[in-house]
Amino acid sequence: MKTLKCVFVLLAFVGLLLVGCSNEQQSPVTPTDQNTLEKLVRVDFTAVTYPTFHIYPGELTFPGGKMHLRNRIDSLHIESTNGFINSTKGIITYNVNGNALGEGPAWGTITFIPDANPELEMSGTWNGQITMTGASEWTLIAQLIGHIRGGTTNGIQVFWDIVVTYNEPTAYFWLGNATGYIQYNE
Repeated sequence: MKTLKCVFVLLAFVGLLLVGCSNEQQSPVTPTDQNTLEKLVRVDFTAVTYPTFHIYPGELTFPGGKMHLRNRIDSLHIESTNGFINSTKGIITYNVNGNALGEGPAWGTITFIPDANPELEMSGTWNGQITMTGASEWTLIAQLIGHIRGGTTNGIQVFWDIVVTYNEPTAYFWLGNATGYIQYNE
């Protein structure tokens, strides 16, 4: 009796398997109209960026001998090879959890209006790591991810890697060199 039940279950399973098989693809990602496929375009750029003035110094505390900087806000200037990135109207916010040397994770937000396209706005987030790279030099290596919106754009994506150098733990002037790309559907 036990063998008969096993054979019956096996035959039922094979039957369901055969009935469920089809030559038609059932994937939900199968395009229904080949003319609606868009081409993904990637445009590389380089940029140099630096603060132009300080809007808010942020809150600087030293809990347990560590350095915490919160909500610092600066205006931002970006000189770029790409018109979507080149801007004299930017805002950047900073947050840092540093050790006694000022090293540690950093993160914040960035927003700017491209000079050549004032109807657009780029907004994004950045994060990275600060290390002391000399007797009086710190380096922040960070990544930014953002979107350009407005006008006739449809959410152009922005990605960049930036290396920022400065000469004091909570510097009011720094210089960043970025490489990155924008990507959009055409």
